[in-house]
Amino acid sequence: MLLAIDTETTGLDFFHGCRPFMITACDGTYTYVWQGQVNPYNRDVYWDEDELRSFTDLVAKATRIIFHNTTFDMRALASIGVDISSFWGRIEDTLLASHAICSGDTHNLKDLAIKYCDYWDDDEVALADAVKDSVKQARIKGYDVAKAGHRHFPGLRKTGTSFWKQDYWLAPESCATYGGRDAERTWLLWSCFRIGLMSDGLWDVYCTRKELLKIAYDMQSTGKYFYVEEARQILESNTKRMEELRWEIKRIADIKYRFNPNSRDHLIDLIHNRLKIPVEYYTQGKVPKPAMDKKALKSYFEDHQSPALTKLAKYKRLQKQNTDIEGILNWVDENNRTHSNLNITGTRETRQSSSNPNDQNTDNELKHLFGPPPGKVWVCTDLVNIELRIWAYVIGNKELIALFEQGMSVHQIIMEIVYPAEAKLIGAIKDKPKKLLTDEDYRILKKYTNIKSGNFSLLYGGSENKINESYHGGKNPPNYCARINAKFPGVTQFTKTRIAMASENYVKYRVFSVSTFGGYRLDVNPDQAYTACNYFVQGSAGWIMTEAMIAWAANPDYKRFNCSMNSQIHDGLDTEVEITSALPRIIDSKCMTISRAGRKYIPTCDVTWEIKYHPSDETNPIIQDILASK
Repeated sequence: MLLAIDTETTGLDFFHGCRPFMITACDGTYTYVWQGQVNPYNRDVYWDEDELRSFTDLVAKATRIIFHNTTFDMRALASIGVDISSFWGRIEDTLLASHAICSGDTHNLKDLAIKYCDYWDDDEVALADAVKDSVKQARIKGYDVAKAGHRHFPGLRKTGTSFWKQDYWLAPESCATYGGRDAERTWLLWSCFRIGLMSDGLWDVYCTRKELLKIAYDMQSTGKYFYVEEARQILESNTKRMEELRWEIKRIADIKYRFNPNSRDHLIDLIHNRLKIPVEYYTQGKVPKPAMDKKALKSYFEDHQSPALTKLAKYKRLQKQNTDIEGILNWVDENNRTHSNLNITGTRETRQSSSNPNDQNTDNELKHLFGPPPGKVWVCTDLVNIELRIWAYVIGNKELIALFEQGMSVHQIIMEIVYPAEAKLIGAIKDKPKKLLTDEDYRILKKYTNIKSGNFSLLYGGSENKINESYHGGKNPPNYCARINAKFPGVTQFTKTRIAMASENYVKYRVFSVSTFGGYRLDVNPDQAYTACNYFVQGSAGWIMTEAMIAWAANPDYKRFNCSMNSQIHDGLDTEVEITSALPRIIDSKCMTISRAGRKYIPTCDVTWEIKYHPSDETNPIIQDILASK
C-alpha cells in the first residue's frame, strides 16, 4: 500500500511548542483524517491514544510512505510521540522528486498538483476565508490566537507574516477538507513522478538525494549552540554606544531637537540641509522626496566624507548588528540552541539552503557567537576551491590542473597575469595584522578581490566584457580575457561547452538543462544560456557535498563517537562531538571521507579543517595537543 501523509499544525516551530492537531492520509482509494484537541486558551494539543494508534496501525501496513517535505511532517509526528524510527526506510518525497524532474519549476504542492494532475486549489481559498472569520470570533472569546512575539513562534517577524495561517485549528471542518486534499495531491503526484524519474533516468540520483532527508532531520535536531550571554552583552554595549553616537551627531551638526537616526525627516535634515550633500536618490510616487533607504544611505556613506556621516554609518552598523542578534535570540530554545531547517531543495542547484533562522547568512562579525557548548568541539571542514577545481578538470587545461596538484593558488597565478606588480606584494600583505595595513595595502587587497570576482565571473559564464570589468573593478577595462587565454588556452571556451551540453540535453530530454557530476539534471533558462556554467559548477560542487554528507553519516567513526553534523554552509560542513582522546582520529576520518567523495569525480580534492571549542575548554590538553599539531 502506498500511503501519502500530511499534517496540519498550530505553527511551524516545533522547538517552541507548535504541534500537529490534524493528520490526513490517502491510500489512493480512501482519505483518512485523525484529529487532536487544541486548548483554545494556550494552544496546547492533546491526542487521544486510540486516535494515534489508529494512525500508526494504518502506517504499519504501508509499503511506502509519501510526504511532500518529509522533514517537516516527520518532526510534527515525532512531537506528539509517534515513533517515526520505522518510517525512514519506506519514505518517498514528492518535493525531492519534483526538484529532480524539473529543478527550475515551482515545488509548491498545490502548484505541482495543478500542473501535473489538473487538481485545483479552491480548497485553499475556502480554508483562508473560514480561518479569517474564525480568528475574529476567537479574539472576542479571548482565545490564544497567533500574533507577533507569541511564545510558540517567537522568530516570526511582525511584517510579512500571515499569522492567520498558524490558526487553521480554529476551522477544523474546512481544515479537514484542505488536509485531506493535500494528502490526495501528494499521492497523485507520486504516481506521476515515479514514472518520470524512471523514464528520464533520474531514479538513482533521486534515491541518493533521499538519503539526505534523515541527515537534514538530525542536523536540525542537533542545532547550533549560541552564546546567549555574550550576545546580550554585545546588545547592551551596542545600545550604549549608539546613544553616544546619536549625541555626537547632534553636537557636530548643531542639532537642537531630539535627533532620531531612524527618522526619515531627521536624516534628510542632517544629510541634505546641515551637511549640504546634494540629493542623489528620490522616492517613487507622484511627489518624489529625498530617499533615505539602505541603498541611498550606503551611497552617501561611501561617497562623502564627514565626521557626522561617519558616526551615522557606525550607528547604522551597530543597529543592524543588534537587529540580527535579537532575531537569532528569538529562535534560541531553552538549551541555547537554534534549529535551522536544512532545505535540500532550497536552491535551483543541488546546494542546500537554510531557514528559520537562515544560518547561512549570518553576519561575519556575529559568527563567533555560535560555537560548541562546554565539553564539546566543532570539527569544521571545507572543500578547498572545489568550484575552480571542477572548472579546471572539466576544461582539461594541463597548466591549471598542475597548479592544483602542486597546491598553488589559481587566484594568485591569474593575479600575476592581470596585475603583475601587485601580485609580487599580495602574499606579504595578506599576512599583515589588520591594524598595520596601509592605504596602499588596501588598494592591493582590493585588486586581489577583483581577481577573485573576475575568476568567478569567468567560471559562471559571464560575458567577456563582464569578466574584464570584474577584474578591473570598473568600466572600460583592458582585455584581460585575452591575456588569460594566452596563458591557459581554452578557459574562455568553458561557457560554450556547457551551453552545448544544455542543447544536447534538450534533444535527449526535451528540457534545456545541464547534467552535473552524479547525473543530476538542472534546468537552464534558454534566454540566459550562459547560466549553464553556473548550474553545472555549483550543481556538481553541491553533488559532491551531498555524497560527502551521506558517506560521513555512514562512517563507522561517525557512529562510534556519537558525532552530529550541525551545519552545512556552501562547501563547509561542521560536526559536533565530545572532547575525547579519539578526536585526532575523528578529524582524519572526516577529512578522508569528504576528500574521497570529491576524488570520485576529480583527481584532487583537498579538505581543510579547524576545531572550534568553548572558551572554558581552551586549556584542555586534548585541545592543546591538536592545536599544536596543526
